[in-house]
Amino acid sequence: SFDGANRHLKTVSSTATVEYTRDAADRIVARKVNGTVVSKQAYTGAGDTSDLVLDNAGNLKEISIGLVGGGLYTWRPSTAEVWSHGNTHGDLVLTTNNTGTQTGTIGSYDPFGNPLGATSIDNADGDLDYGWHGQARRPLEHQTGLQPTIEMGARPYQTTLGRFLAVDPIEGGTPNDYLYVADPNNTSDLSGTAKNRPCQYSPAEQACRAQAEAAYGTCSKSCSRRRTDKAKALCYGDCMRKYSRSLARCSDKKPASPLPAPGYERTWSTTTVPSGYSPGVPVSSSPLWANSHPVPILSQPHANWLITAIVVVLALPLVAVAAAS
Repeated sequence: SFDGANRHLKTVSSTATVEYTRDAADRIVARKVNGTVVSKQAYTGAGDTSDLVLDNAGNLKEISIGLVGGGLYTWRPSTAEVWSHGNTHGDLVLTTNNTGTQTGTIGSYDPFGNPLGATSIDNADGDLDYGWHGQARRPLEHQTGLQPTIEMGARPYQTTLGRFLAVDPIEGGTPNDYLYVADPNNTSDLSGTAKNRPCQYSPAEQACRAQAEAAYGTCSKSCSRRRTDKAKALCYGDCMRKYSRSLARCSDKKPASPLPAPGYERTWSTTTVPSGYSPGVPVSSSPLWANSHPVPILSQPHANWLITAIVVVLALPLVAVAAAS
């Protein structure tokens, strides 16, 4: 089940129930199994990967530390520490103890995350472990009695279906609101919002657009130092013209062969803004910018300056006529 914000809170079967409590940042902060709180998750930063696991009384059960190269170190006060090792896809496929001895079986997965053969990786508390995309710590919920699902950021994902179990929170995205990526070997959607999916541009065009975006950011920042609103508005307009010319040059870098058919990429018209997009200068951290690349929209202060400048320019002839009469 989901709450009013479409956040996954509960999974129920005839034999088991798992519930999640989430904080304001949508992160899981408590896990309840069959009505009993079995763990509480704590975070040391703004990310969505928990660093500490506590029991319901607040006693430390586990510490998880991400390692250079994608590995994971898990320390438990009551049992042996666990070292998890990954592959080039971003999965955690092997665990060893502190002496380097293998523990459990070696995990392997098909492109959509289904385990190939028996997999017994135990690197997190309870039945919430890290396997497929485990280097990004996307937890696999495999409580007995439930169909395994992966909490993939904003949405749960089921490997057997190769689909998300909740609609896409980005309105106007893929044709199918439950679609995962079409090429899971080479791309992924770890957030459930498609922020990290590759866009429809070739690598050369992506690099060109990134340079144009950076140049626009530098140019727009210089405009804030202009003394008058009119000067600022003219400066921002000049920056946008330069940015548009840069994008036109980038379009010449498209590959000769067609790109993969739509299915996982985000595309919108360059003259329209999808619902939910907050107007602002193009920055790489924008929720939609990494995939849509629309023409940059003026932020509210910039728009105010531009409107003021237009009003002043239009009003000057009227003032001159009034003065002459």
